[in-house]
Parts: sequence; structure tokens; C-alpha cells
Amino acid sequence: MLFSNISEFFSGILIAYKKTKVIGITTIIAALVNIIINFACIKKYGIWAAAFSTMTSTFLVMLIRAIVIRKIIQINPKIKTLWKYIICTIISIYVYYLNGIFLHLIFAALIFLIFIIFDLKNIKKFFKKRGDVL
Repeated sequence: MLFSNISEFFSGILIAYKKTKVIGITTIIAALVNIIINFACIKKYGIWAAAFSTMTSTFLVMLIRAIVIRKIIQINPKIKTLWKYIICTIISIYVYYLNGIFLHLIFAALIFLIFIIFDLKNIKKFFKKRGDVL
């Protein structure tokens, strides 16, 4: 889901620069990769193969679109901070499969705090620009 969201963000940039052909081509590539992995692995691994193929294809789309965008505009994503969001995503997926509303609330609060800690610098910048004090 994380890769898909980033990929869609990149789609918006590509649309703004009238590079919609890239969106179509990367979507077709992702579909082909997804189908190939599914055919090769579903019999043996079942639903896990389907999940893996979807994740792999969306990651590939994100990667290709990021490469194309870097050629269009000078974008320097902070790769160092991306791992933090991946950790939060993994925790979110784990929490989704837990039983019990109490555990869901505890982990949701934990994830919220982790995001705040990760982005504390940006949050402070936001409030300084607005003139508020944090």
C-alpha cells in the first residue's frame, strides 16, 4: 500500500508535466509482472504469492516513475527517512491482523506517536511558518 500511494503521488507529478504515457506504460509493466509472478507462484504459495506479486509490481511502478520524475525535475527524496515510514507501515499491517479492539487502539496510538517523533522537525517548521509557537 505504501508503494502504491507513493506511485500515485508520482502520477500526479507526471500528469502535471503531461507525461501520461509514462503512467500507462508503467501500469502495463506492473500488470505483466503481477500476472507472471501469479502464474509462477500461486499454485505453490497461494494467497501469499498474490500478495507478493502485487507488492512487487507496485514497487516496480514506484521505482520507474521515480526515475522518470528525477529526469524531469530535480527531486531529492530523503531516502534515509523512508525506512521510518516502512516500519510504521509494517506495524500497521501487523496491528490489522491482531484480535481485540484494545490492542488496536494501543498500537494505533503507538504508530501515531512514532509518526510524530519521526516528523517532529517538519512539524516544528510548519508551525514556525504559520507564526504559532510549538
